[in-house]
Amino acid sequence: MSETENNEEYLKFIEELKAKSRRCDKCGYFHEYYIGDVGYLQKAEFGWCGLLKKDVKYSDGCERFDYRRYKNLSLLAIDKRLCEMIEELTEIRRIIKEQS
Repeated sequence: MSETENNEEYLKFIEELKAKSRRCDKCGYFHEYYIGDVGYLQKAEFGWCGLLKKDVKYSDGCERFDYRRYKNLSLLAIDKRLCEMIEELTEIRRIIKEQS
């Protein structure tokens, strides 16, 4: 195989990877639909695109793709710990009030 053919195959492979990573289910505008009964839900193969305002398949994609952003888990952990500390301080305050 020549070097040119290798380069073409590589570029084709990279384009396929980019196309797969820009699927609707990875986009911030995509909202999944769930199908099921009480206590049992399964992801549907389609959802709502908040940008295009229509139903789309999760494997589709478009030029306006925007990566989905997730909440910072460390901030959630800090928030949880702060709530626990507030509860502890409230309990200490109650005990001090009872003793005085």
